[in-house]
Amino acid sequence: MKFIGHVDLSGLGLAEAAQVIIEAYHKESTQRFECGTVGQFRLPDDTTLTELDVAGSYLFRVKVVNSENNESKLIASAEKIQPKEPGEPGGNRDFLLKVVTREDTGGIPWKLELEPDGEVKPVLVVSNKIPGAQEKMRTNVIFRALILPPAIREVLGFIFQYGDSKDPEENSWQSKWLRFASEVTSGDKEVPDGDDDAIVSDWINDVVAGFSMRHDLCDKLALVEEVTKDA
Repeated sequence: MKFIGHVDLSGLGLAEAAQVIIEAYHKESTQRFECGTVGQFRLPDDTTLTELDVAGSYLFRVKVVNSENNESKLIASAEKIQPKEPGEPGGNRDFLLKVVTREDTGGIPWKLELEPDGEVKPVLVVSNKIPGAQEKMRTNVIFRALILPPAIREVLGFIFQYGDSKDPEENSWQSKWLRFASEVTSGDKEVPDGDDDAIVSDWINDVVAGFSMRHDLCDKLALVEEVTKDA
């Protein structure tokens, strides 16, 4: 797998001759790409990710290094940059659930990738044997109704099992999911502290029910069934 991209460092007051480095990383594995300078950014001819397990979720970081007197000094960096898959919607909208298609899903129509280290947002992997799977996730009510409720349940359960549900970092994906969950339940129930599994389970059930009702999933599925019968 290769990546493409561009880094705009204008207006940051960085030395034009400072070196720009892009690193792709997944857990303990890192692959480094030298990308010219601040004044003349350029990707290398080959950006194939040969040193990472690209079947898993990975992130990028950008480093700007200034070299003087045979010493290199890090003068700027950007961390935890989430890549976009081909066909993924653009724009600045911050999606809670990244949707990708892959060939090797072990025969499973869809699955979630969740990283215990908490850096990478949840990834919904759909088998590429399903034509137009990414578009179906955005527009097909059957896909959304049958996949999203259990996916939401699994992500929230993961946060309470492995994440910091009591005090997550403000801009972490965990905090964004917990805010989403609170909005779905209209703020009627506070996020539980996680000490009581039964309370957590009931709260997650309320979130999934609130999401399903907000989007009329049952009614829409019933309508699809009626239209199919009429056809």
